[in-house]
Amino acid sequence: MRRLLLAIAVAALVVSPARATTRGAVLHEPIPPDAREDLAMHVSLDGDLPAALQTPSGVVSAPDPRAPPTSLDRAYGARADADVFQPDRDTRRPESSAYDEPFTPSTAPYKRDEAFDAVREDYSLYVRDTRLAVVSPGATPGPEDEEFYADLVVDIPPSAHVRIPTVGPGARVVRARLGVGAEELPYVIERDGADRWFVRAPTVTTPLRARLVMEITIARATFGGQMGDPSWSDLPMVPPLPDNVSRAAAVVRAAIGVSRGMRPREATAKLVQYFRGFVDSDAPPPPLANVYLDLALSKKGVCRHRAFVFLVTALGLGLPTRMVHNEAHAWVEVNDGTLWRRIDLGGAGQFEGDAASALRGRPVYRPPPDAFAWPPNAQRGDDMAAEARARAEAGGGGS
Repeated sequence: MRRLLLAIAVAALVVSPARATTRGAVLHEPIPPDAREDLAMHVSLDGDLPAALQTPSGVVSAPDPRAPPTSLDRAYGARADADVFQPDRDTRRPESSAYDEPFTPSTAPYKRDEAFDAVREDYSLYVRDTRLAVVSPGATPGPEDEEFYADLVVDIPPSAHVRIPTVGPGARVVRARLGVGAEELPYVIERDGADRWFVRAPTVTTPLRARLVMEITIARATFGGQMGDPSWSDLPMVPPLPDNVSRAAAVVRAAIGVSRGMRPREATAKLVQYFRGFVDSDAPPPPLANVYLDLALSKKGVCRHRAFVFLVTALGLGLPTRMVHNEAHAWVEVNDGTLWRRIDLGGAGQFEGDAASALRGRPVYRPPPDAFAWPPNAQRGDDMAAEARARAEAGGGGS
């Protein structure tokens, strides 16, 4: 444990008698933690968590799993809101001052929080399969995987699940610890059909605030690089859309010029090109048909509008797709027959205030190259985070 890496007291005793009498013997001297030493010495913390990880962003130190959660911490708790996304027509570029970044290296603004994979007749989105499956710790990172730390403060109610974010689809837990200071708590982490994560503490009988620290691993290809080239029959089955939504999706597919006569990878590229060409606007699209058709055919919208209309259009085509969002950004995930791949469609807003300041000095995850071209002057999620860090490190925080 890094707490054992104090100064070597023996060295302090090897001083001349004159110096010992004039200055006194130095018994010990604290040494600041060194992530590289922790990594080389395989130092472990509570929960058998490694004290440091080697990542593409460099060697990073673990959060302290014993750090007591306080009332000032941003906490994840049980939510009373329905698990539904309602599309809207406010196409102005958004600002966010509430983003919480629990991951090291930082993945901002791509914290995977909400996810949806199905559409109702009124165009609201929901999760088709809400059954939960256990995410067991003990995963072994492979040579094509990335590793991250997660540091979450969680308000745990008795006998209830708390939804927590993760770094991306298909993530796995290597090690984890849930606790309050030195007290360690039994825990269970679970995921639903849209790969949203939940944590519960079976022994908790009264509400409490705890800290959950995890070592997480995930396939690097999830975040970028060339997609696979499957046939349509190689993809997971996509249930049919409601009839009215299916008819509207066919109109949009015809406008884009995309069909199942293309291979899935070609169709995905065509959809990405179209929806990355949207623009934010202070004037919302006029209500001519329904919210989906009005957004899709006007090519107006920020990140959440692009992700919403991409999802509906792709599902109508039979392409397995999810819309994912958090308090600052939205994007989609497309299954290429092997992996769920994150695809940013642009339309990002701007971090302000505390959200920008929280990114100051954080090691940043560098994903593989994007597989799809970007139009000029696109507002990408990566740019959103980079601009916020630059302002924060210049001393400005938000703008």
